Amino acid sequence: MTYSIIRVELHRDERRTPHELSAQCYQTLHELMANAGYRRSYSTTTGKTFELPPAEYIKYGDDPADQLKNAVAAIAKRVMDHEKLFSIIVTKATDFASHNLKLL
Repeated sequence: MTYSIIRVELHRDERRTPHELSAQCYQTLHELMANAGYRRSYSTTTGKTFELPPAEYIKYGDDPADQLKNAVAAIAKRVMDHEKLFSIIVTKATDFASHNLKLL
């Protein structure tokens, strides 16, 4: 199965200063991302479900990375009102491993 790991980091200003009001902004981001099909957890083949690190999401499917980046940018812009107040990275993958993530 193909999936993408997406990280969205919100900034207070164009110098990428960490956002001091991040709790409410990230909560809004999480809700909008969930409504668009992005998840903050993943399940293993053994049935365990783990929470991804803060500001990271997973989306299953074959959508191109650039298409996902554009879709996520539109969501983040709704939260931050300016495209220079967030950073995004999208990684396509077919396999990954994790360590010490929170078991749900």
